[in-house]
Amino acid sequence: MDWECLLIRLVRPRWLMCRAFGNRVFQTVKKHYRPPLPLDSTTDPERVLSQQKMWCEMDEKALLALWNDKRTQIISAQMAPSFVLIAILVVAGFGNFSDASDGVKFLAIGVAVATGILAVLSQYAAIREAKAMVQDINKLENPSALAKKIGQSDVFLSLTAVGIIGLSAVVFALVLWAVLA
Repeated sequence: MDWECLLIRLVRPRWLMCRAFGNRVFQTVKKHYRPPLPLDSTTDPERVLSQQKMWCEMDEKALLALWNDKRTQIISAQMAPSFVLIAILVVAGFGNFSDASDGVKFLAIGVAVATGILAVLSQYAAIREAKAMVQDINKLENPSALAKKIGQSDVFLSLTAVGIIGLSAVVFALVLWAVLA
């Protein structure tokens, strides 16, 4: 059994409890892994619990790196639908949908809807995880100015989630109009 497999078996329950997302956090866990202290009659249970709790909590640097990963995920989730919308705009701009069969029109609409729904789901997952990170950042004892600003982003994240739905509905209506008109 190699080191990574052993580490995954030992760390995974704690890793999931720590709200660890993504490969970067796994690498951090792998780097800082400390096996649990053996319990015997001389071991202070409070000390063991406090060390395990301290090990489980992510520091500010790891939380900020995770925050940046979630922002990048929200941005990159918009790429595929943007390319699909560009393709539909070009085809509609040249008037090719007016001569196309109904099947081709519905296929174009279906592809636009599918990519849009997948992008919205991905963005919602990133927003949900970012909200959890905001809660964790707000629990830090001595946060930096950047961490304080990110800690105040909960309302902005909620507005972003609402904006995603609103813009998706508007874009869907425009795609229907461009393809079927």
